[in-house]
Amino acid sequence: MVPIGSERTLFLGPRIPNYVKSLGKNLKNIKKPVFRQMVKLAMLDFEGKATNSDMYVAIKKATQDSCNVDIVYGALYALLKCALSLPEASLKQDIFKEDLHELGINDEYIEDLTNVLYGQRRSSIITNFNNLAPHLPKLSNFSWRIDVAISTSTLNRVLEPAIVMEIQLSDGRRETFEVHPSQFHRLRFAVATLLKEIENLEMKSILKN
Repeated sequence: MVPIGSERTLFLGPRIPNYVKSLGKNLKNIKKPVFRQMVKLAMLDFEGKATNSDMYVAIKKATQDSCNVDIVYGALYALLKCALSLPEASLKQDIFKEDLHELGINDEYIEDLTNVLYGQRRSSIITNFNNLAPHLPKLSNFSWRIDVAISTSTLNRVLEPAIVMEIQLSDGRRETFEVHPSQFHRLRFAVATLLKEIENLEMKSILKN
């Protein structure tokens, strides 16, 4: 159990939907084979494998309370998706189990969920997640040079340096832009400040646990 006054929240975040909060109670009316079929269907979807409505209909036919199946499956899907979206290093098995206990889920179901979440299929699921997740192009190459303007149309002698930067992105685009030395120093200072803030944040005890 999470100690009173602890800074740690459940891996689901500070605001947990009511249908997820009631998962432990609703699972009491779901038989183990039906539960496992729901988990299996969710994992197939996470892996990007073909699923269809007939598979879900078969699960609902295996129980008398079809409405409860809808609620439980939605809660299980949200719970597993949230857990899989977190790095394994930040959501260890003991924390995962502890959080499920907080939701009132029985040990037999917790064991099944843990085995699925941390089993051999995790790598293929994470790969599928990464392929589907929206992302910006990455920086593949960076080059720079210093240009000095000797004169302009209005001044005969300027001798003002400028930093010309060129970046190549992973999608093939190239962008070239010019930065004044004063702007470059502001950028350098901002980056140094951000790195220091990240270092200070990493020292927080809440992130070490």
